[in-house]
Amino acid sequence: EWTGSLELAPLKSAGQVALGDIKPGVAIAYLESMLPLESIEAVISGEFQYEVSQEADGAIHVGLEQLDIEVVDLAVRGLSPSSEFLVIKQISLTGGSLSSLDQTVKFDRLQLSDPRVELWLDKTGQLNLEQLMISGPKQNQPANSDWLVSLSELSLTNGAIDITNFGTEPAAEFGIASLDINMSQITNEDDARFPTTLSASIEGSGKLQIDATLGVLPNPSFRGSTNLLEIPLAPSHPYVQEFLNVNFQSGSIDSNIEWTLEQKKAP
Repeated sequence: EWTGSLELAPLKSAGQVALGDIKPGVAIAYLESMLPLESIEAVISGEFQYEVSQEADGAIHVGLEQLDIEVVDLAVRGLSPSSEFLVIKQISLTGGSLSSLDQTVKFDRLQLSDPRVELWLDKTGQLNLEQLMISGPKQNQPANSDWLVSLSELSLTNGAIDITNFGTEPAAEFGIASLDINMSQITNEDDARFPTTLSASIEGSGKLQIDATLGVLPNPSFRGSTNLLEIPLAPSHPYVQEFLNVNFQSGSIDSNIEWTLEQKKAP
């Protein structure tokens, strides 16, 4: 649904666009033709206000405000062997704006609710998601873009990750549940740091907590603490069996680690 105004000489338009319950069939078919995917299901809705204008030199400027996007019931099936390896109940991206004149893209919040990811390693140690990587000639990319991209807050709630390693005998299985992640002040600026907290349940009884500050550009960095509480030893059994005739029938491990990962700058 569109409401607004349009002038053609010179080009000038402003208005509001609302998208309701769209199933992106064309885009999905394109992805399925490029990647080992069998199906992608989702329902997308959104709305935004826009302004488009053409300058005397022919340059066109685009501005978006109050951009909100919602994706519900995302389910992705494929890979080999085939499985429904990604399910997300709801993705909500709110408070967005874009300015081609200022070269900025900003959002207030990205919320992912009830995501579930299925991971496995085959007998050669290859991760299933590596099948999604498109091979091609490497191109030199600048370390940073002229565009400023920022996200005030990222929130992931009630996530789950199921992991299976078929490289061990028997296959090692590992589960992460009740995964909550909060990250703020996210941007593609060099030396930006993102306050991050993470909590999760490990194999039902164990707990994982991370309180850290992360960096991405120009090099990855981590500074913070990792706390493990009552992590069961049983899931490590297939790995230990490769070296020792030991069977962990019970037991757990606790730890508290303060650590820093940073690449030193060249003098």
